[in-house]
Amino acid sequence: MRKRLILLTTSFIVAAALFFYWMNVHQTQAAFPKDSTFTATSGDQIKLDRLAPKVRFLSFIYLQCPDVCPQTTADMEWIRDKLVEDGLFNQQVEFLTITFDPANDSLADLKQYGDHFRINETDGWLMLHGSVADTKKLTDEFGFYYKDAGDSKVHTNATFLLDENNRVIKQFGMGDIGFDREDVYREIKKTVE
Repeated sequence: MRKRLILLTTSFIVAAALFFYWMNVHQTQAAFPKDSTFTATSGDQIKLDRLAPKVRFLSFIYLQCPDVCPQTTADMEWIRDKLVEDGLFNQQVEFLTITFDPANDSLADLKQYGDHFRINETDGWLMLHGSVADTKKLTDEFGFYYKDAGDSKVHTNATFLLDENNRVIKQFGMGDIGFDREDVYREIKKTVE
């Protein structure tokens, strides 16, 4: 019995250490793939690793999501408006929203989604569409996982605050799961200052 308890305790410690490593080391080392190109709803071709230095807030969505994706986008809209008032949005802060379901989310659908949330009203918020391969490479790099669940997708509830070198400095949830828009707004402002 004692050997079992020691083995169980050791397994738990190893699992906790691996989780800590992934959350703190892997996430901070995540980087935009160098050979990936995404298309913005404006039609511009975007190479993420060549973007000008800015603080960035990164979210992954799919357009048929019934809850956390649109809720997170609505909260980001509120944050964007506050950052515009502060004179920080577009000049020092940029938002990236990328579909992780490019096979079903067309560029035209993304533009319509962006219009609904007033994303296209200001510069500094890119709605992006990539190939299935480039999207998978990017989501894997940031530890954002998803899979088909019949008529919907099950996905990681994570958004990412990136520094000017596009390194993750803080991770937030999505929707009601670990995403407080006022907290995210304060963290973005703190990062810029």
